[in-house]
Formats: sequence, C-alpha cells, structure tokens
Amino acid sequence: MNKIIPLILTLLLITSCTKEKTKFQYKYSNQDDLFKCSTQHEKLIKEAVYTFEDYITKHYTFKNKNTTANGYNGYLKLLFNDRAPASEYFSAHLKEVVKILKEKKDLWIQNGSKTRLNYNNEFVNCLIQSIQDEELKNILSVLTKSNTLKPVVIAPLLFENRKLMTTDKALATYVALDMFYTQLFYMDTPEFKEKRKKPNNSVIYPENLTPIEKIKKKPETKLKN
Repeated sequence: MNKIIPLILTLLLITSCTKEKTKFQYKYSNQDDLFKCSTQHEKLIKEAVYTFEDYITKHYTFKNKNTTANGYNGYLKLLFNDRAPASEYFSAHLKEVVKILKEKKDLWIQNGSKTRLNYNNEFVNCLIQSIQDEELKNILSVLTKSNTLKPVVIAPLLFENRKLMTTDKALATYVALDMFYTQLFYMDTPEFKEKRKKPNNSVIYPENLTPIEKIKKKPETKLKN
C-alpha cells in the first residue's frame, strides 16, 4: 500500500503535465503550408503567420476593406515610425503564440529588452533566401549580414513590396517573425509601453518620406497608397 500511493501521485503529476503541454490549440493547421525550409518549429511558425495575418486584417484595414493585402498596407506604415503594435487588440490566442514562440531560443538573438531573428539560424537563412523578389532578397541578405536591419530602415522597401506578401509566404513569414513577434516578446516592459504612448500626430506616413535612397540606388520616387 505504501508503494501504491507514491505511484498514483506520480501518474497524476505526469497526466497533469501532459495536459498542460497539449493545452495550446492550433487553429490554422489546415491552411496552406508557407515555405519549403525545414525546421522543427514549422507547425508553430505556420500558426504564428496566420495568426498575425488575422490580426492585421481585422485591425489594420480601413474603409471596411478587410483583406489581408490591406492589413499589410496598414501595418507596414507603423514601421516607418517604429511604433508598437496595438496591444489592446491582442487576442488570447495571439498572446499564447507569442509565449510559445519566445521559448524557441534558437530562433532569436536577445539584446537587453530587444529581440531579433537569429540570422545565423539555418532556417532563418533559408527563409530569406526563399523570398521571390531578387532585389528585396539581396537587400535583406546584406542588411542581416551587417546587423543593420531595423524596422525603420527596411520599412520603405517592405511598403513598396507590400502586395507581394499575399503571394510570397516566405516574405510574409519574415515580416511576421522579425517585424511583429520580436516586438511582442517584451510588450510588458517599460520600453514597449513607452512606444505605445506615442501621440498619433507623430506618425510619419510613407508618402511623406524619401524612399530608402541609401539602400536602393535609384532616383527618388513617391510612395503611393
């Protein structure tokens, strides 16, 4: 009898831990796969990208044009001012995705309260090399290798190519991971909350900026909505 009780307690503990690990529900398993790059986190990353696209489609579209393309159009404008995503619209599912993604240490490089993709990770490198637009891929490769890639630097280029993100899922995955989720990993910190306090009149929209002249060596052009 003395041996049975500890055994029962151990079984209950194992059962409890198993239930805890399987609590997360994948909502987008039946959606199309995103890329051909191999990673042990493929299912989670797929969930993260579709969750991100659902978020921007619902909360970054205007004039009732609730499409993924318009969601990218609205969200990418935030990058020009390095503004934080609207945390008041984060669903419980999105927060859970953030929590689980953050635990995949091989995907990220941590620098204080800031996080970025680990560009030396084999999957991340494959992801960038899978981007369909050659010019965009080459510029991203140069910036990642030199560790100079920041949202405010790449924003004009991404905005110019925003229509590609609905068809190029490698590009969409890169944007979701490096331009969205990396910000959310520290959303409970003072830095994130300070970014959320930026007044609306401080927003600089793409049409008022000189497009990436230091990156793309071509005459100045005007971005259009």
